[in-house]
Amino acid sequence: MDEIPTEYRCAVKALSELRKRKQSLRSIMRQFHGGRKFKTIYVLIDKVVKNVAVIKKVIEHTQLKQEINDCNDLLLEVLVAELLFGQKFEALKSINSDIIKQILEHESKIKQNYERIKKTKAKSSKKDATVVKYVRVNLLKTTMDRVVKLLTESGFSFVSAQIDTLEQFIETASKLQLEDFLKDFNFPNELIVINAKATIVITALDEYKAGEIIFQDKASLFPIEMMRLKPNMKVLDVCGAPGTKTAVMASRCLNNIKITTIDKDQKRCDEMKKLMKSLNVTCVDIKCQDFLDSSFKVEENVDVILLDPSCSGSGMFDRHEYGEKKFDKGRCLKLASFQTKMLCKAMSLKPKRIVYSTCSVNTIENELVIKSAFKESPDSSNYKLIKDIPSWPKRGAQELVQCIRSDSEFLTKGFFAAVMKRVEKTN
Repeated sequence: MDEIPTEYRCAVKALSELRKRKQSLRSIMRQFHGGRKFKTIYVLIDKVVKNVAVIKKVIEHTQLKQEINDCNDLLLEVLVAELLFGQKFEALKSINSDIIKQILEHESKIKQNYERIKKTKAKSSKKDATVVKYVRVNLLKTTMDRVVKLLTESGFSFVSAQIDTLEQFIETASKLQLEDFLKDFNFPNELIVINAKATIVITALDEYKAGEIIFQDKASLFPIEMMRLKPNMKVLDVCGAPGTKTAVMASRCLNNIKITTIDKDQKRCDEMKKLMKSLNVTCVDIKCQDFLDSSFKVEENVDVILLDPSCSGSGMFDRHEYGEKKFDKGRCLKLASFQTKMLCKAMSLKPKRIVYSTCSVNTIENELVIKSAFKESPDSSNYKLIKDIPSWPKRGAQELVQCIRSDSEFLTKGFFAAVMKRVEKTN
């Protein structure tokens, strides 16, 4: 491969394995973990994968395969990607490489073709917003300041621009480069936002493996916020396994809270126990029980119930990338019947507060479940639906503006959450 630097050779090797679909990119990158060039290799691969259609068109229009002798197709793609989208191609000019010299001879033509293709693409399609990932700081093991320092020392750049509105945050986060990160607008003490393509870099960190930082979508923190947790509260976490939301509760209260989690799936309960141990969560009692079973009872007064029942998962937009049917009304109606029974049971236990949430965007499983429970439950007169997080712009449908929703427009997965507060009756 001529006098091509090692990181470019490694990128070609990884891309070759990826194209053959022998392994996932994450698995392929494990062979480079710990190396000084790990991030450089990943950035090179990312540039090719992210822009492969444009790169191939540029190579075709410039006739580089015919003009450059004895050049591996993948190496050509890597070098063209570096020339168009990278910052280190200037440094390559000093390397004694016939291939690089030949590419430089066509530099002007390559860039002209790229600009022409880019303009054509802009006319024919809308630009997609950059997909982001959220990294939650586990306050039981570390702090936000330490994580910011960790990422900075790992080669990331902290975006410290002043952001005063949610709209400004969305615009800034949508434009994050691979090496950028910033604090979340709504949960700045818990969540960090990164470009989704940087996921593999985070998973390579020892702190990630130790449970100090966890990937967790922003949507899952809204129901926890609406619980209004305080130290020493008694919480019933229904359908809580595998425990990601439970871990947020414990992290926020630094384990100074009493959580009882129930789930009827023994395997999920066992998985949750392992997760809680790895995250240093010590305040949770995990029970494998059926919430709807007539024998189920709570041993003491409960301050808050978090009810996050099984749902269609229609808000998890990545489930639809492979053509999965998005809406099955019959299935949603069956789920809604189950969800309504669960919410009625929660009301019968008379907690001070109930938070109902789903990762569904279907009204049938959300607002209509709330309405049905208030009609069907003999205990519904003890509760009122209240408006929480009033600053959040996307509210519930069916005139239930007390509830909140979110979706990809706000850089989250789809979710719904509602709060019911017990009414203090006077004699």
